[in-house]
Amino acid sequence: MELQLKVVDPDLFRKLFQSVPRFIDKAHFDIDRSRVRIRSIDPHDFCYVDLILNKSFFVGDLPESRLAFGIDVSKFNRILPNLLYANEIWINVDSGALEIEAAKEWKLRFRISWLDQDPYDLPEARNIRYDVCVEIPSQEFTSLISAASTVSNELVFSLLKDRFYVNAASGDYTFLAEPSKVIQSFLAEPSDNEERKGGNISASVLANYLRTLDGLIRKCDKVKIWLGNCMPVKLDLTCSDKGMFSFSLSPKKGQARPRGKARREGTSLPRLTVTKFPEFLLYVANCPNGAETRIMKLSHLETSAGDYARLASMLNLAVRDRGRVALTDSGEQFVNILREDAEQAKLFLNRLLISKIKAYDMLITSLRKKPMDPRELYVEVNTRLKKRKEHEIDNQDLSTMLGLATWCGVIDRKMALYYFGKPGERK
Repeated sequence: MELQLKVVDPDLFRKLFQSVPRFIDKAHFDIDRSRVRIRSIDPHDFCYVDLILNKSFFVGDLPESRLAFGIDVSKFNRILPNLLYANEIWINVDSGALEIEAAKEWKLRFRISWLDQDPYDLPEARNIRYDVCVEIPSQEFTSLISAASTVSNELVFSLLKDRFYVNAASGDYTFLAEPSKVIQSFLAEPSDNEERKGGNISASVLANYLRTLDGLIRKCDKVKIWLGNCMPVKLDLTCSDKGMFSFSLSPKKGQARPRGKARREGTSLPRLTVTKFPEFLLYVANCPNGAETRIMKLSHLETSAGDYARLASMLNLAVRDRGRVALTDSGEQFVNILREDAEQAKLFLNRLLISKIKAYDMLITSLRKKPMDPRELYVEVNTRLKKRKEHEIDNQDLSTMLGLATWCGVIDRKMALYYFGKPGERK
């Protein structure tokens, strides 16, 4: 065994790994002499997770040489109920697997093999420039979220004239919370941009995300809320000297259509988990008479709105008829390439997306000019579409296209920042 570490606080370990698999299914582990770091992205909900477990999280020596591997963390959902009453928990690592060991009356060992391909061994993110950071004690924060979420699932965090607010609204039912103290007591590292000083900052997040983290937040000392206009909300949860757990959360709310404009009649891109799209096509390929949409929905291979079939139809990879989905010749070709060579399949899909979806073509063209954050990219692509009198995209379309480009290997994605070109060319 290369590494054996005893967890100092088993309850914190359980709370942490109860929360994480609800956002992500696979993660990259990076272990060195100073800490254990775990990173991943949920391509559907657009959540970026970055967990730092310090040396003090464990009893035992961290390795002198770096260990890096990918793990299917969704399996933690099956393991953790068996660790509920364990008073001792160890993390053991060897050359091909991560092992979780727990002890009370019996010793239990759960072994998870490393992933053959690690999708989230990402380069370091460039520094994301938020406008402000507000610091709140964890118990106060969970109480605020509990109260606000009784009104709406969409919460708005705002900084208005140096005062911090939490808002929620549903019809004529509203919620507003503000601290009794002046905001300066919570404000940390404000922007040095003079134009932003004294300005209003607002960002939204879904309460479902925050309630998912409730147990973990309560185990931590304080919450740092990083805010920027039109940016994801980033939460840093600090737990004494044991670690820092960061979650960047996109609002995922629908964008209202301007009145008076024609509806898009299905030209918007589907909302789906991009990494599962190839799995959907592989399943359909194994059904000679076409795959039943009803069965795929029951098996969670298809969304309730039929988004995977709709994207496949848009790309001429599949056709839908009488409750069934069947591959076209182009779809059969893609699946055959995917089975033989995943990298060539990614190139095939990227070329197909460029030829079939004009907004995707303009997105890739825009990114070849220079790196852009999502806000710049949204404006750039819609400006190009407007000039050509094409349908404009919304934020969900942008998210879907970035997810597709990421799977195709055109860009590497981290929350709110994207990397372009070869590794040596990244800044």
